[in-house]
Amino acid sequence: MKRISILLVLLFAGSILSAQTIEEKTVSIGKKDVTGYVLTCSSTDVNLVKSALTNYFENDNKLKASKEKSYTLYKNQPFAPFGTENFDIYTLVEEVGKKNAKNVQVTWVVSSGNYNAISSKTNVQSADKIKSILQSFDSYVYQYEIKTKLANLDSQLEKLNATKKTQQANEEKIKNKLTELNKDLENIKAEQKKTDESILDVQRQINALRQ
Repeated sequence: MKRISILLVLLFAGSILSAQTIEEKTVSIGKKDVTGYVLTCSSTDVNLVKSALTNYFENDNKLKASKEKSYTLYKNQPFAPFGTENFDIYTLVEEVGKKNAKNVQVTWVVSSGNYNAISSKTNVQSADKIKSILQSFDSYVYQYEIKTKLANLDSQLEKLNATKKTQQANEEKIKNKLTELNKDLENIKAEQKKTDESILDVQRQINALRQ
């Protein structure tokens, strides 16, 4: 029951996050002005969002990255959510806003090559698809953060269990040594007792002879 409740909370949170709106606007890649799609993330951790974006394109979708000005570029590759055609996909993650009110923005520019960026003016259907996919990325970041935290906690738990196993083995060794030492101690005490008795016997003999 508890697992179901947690799952419902995650799904509900994901649905809230995916409600983020996408802004279609003119952005600059170097000196070139093109149409881009901008998502303001729910997460304010810019490094987390960057890591999630890399994981999304390079691990989940197997695309190879290069650099184009300040953008990460996935050049002339098919991106399954868009279809089988090759695209140039420019991505940028950056912090915006003032020091105490910073947001993280994700910008995507999808081009058919030579900076021919898809826009709602040139292709409404493709533009809507890009917006929908980028909108769902906000929820992806949230789920990625949970998976990352769980992976880190699982790693910590594995290390702690390994440490505990080593400690238990050392404890057993020490207990065995203590058992042996206690036996040695009892033997030494028994030998000491015999020695004390011999000392008393010899002292009695000496005393008797001196009387």
